Amino acid sequence: MRLNLLTLSISLLLLFSCSSNDRVVSVPVTGVDITRKIAAVNKELTIADMELIARYFQKREWPTQNTGSGLVYYIYKSGNGAPAVKESKVQISFTISLLNGTVCYGADKPVEKEFVVGMGKEISGLEEAILLLREGDHAIIAIPPHLGHGLLGDEGEIPPRSTIIYDVTLEKVLQNK
Repeated sequence: MRLNLLTLSISLLLLFSCSSNDRVVSVPVTGVDITRKIAAVNKELTIADMELIARYFQKREWPTQNTGSGLVYYIYKSGNGAPAVKESKVQISFTISLLNGTVCYGADKPVEKEFVVGMGKEISGLEEAILLLREGDHAIIAIPPHLGHGLLGDEGEIPPRSTIIYDVTLEKVLQNK
């Protein structure tokens, strides 16, 4: 994966570099060509991420459900409260770890948070996942980089291009619209 990104970067550098005698090398490259190459690399990375997530759940023998976006989840304890819906205010508690088990947030005590679902203030993978839960549900949610913190990470504890694992409880649906 990283080799493909490196190869693409070097290729682009060579395409836009000057030769040793300062002549400009003319190579017919269009924005469409670059967009296609980037899309191909993104597709490869997404496939690799999904394979890692599948292995993570298989190793633990947890049954999973997948969404069309790439989110993978397992509800290990079902609640019987109200479902979260778009624009509902929810209260959750969670820990976040990486696929290798490194705990990023909530190691000593789960993090508690309230937010309105669908307002775009949380990562898209978390907002999507909460909409799959009912009050009282406990779930393991794997959020691939494209639904999480992307190429940069969170500039804190979550490294760049990391799949993150939420162990989340939907504590309360405080307000249902």
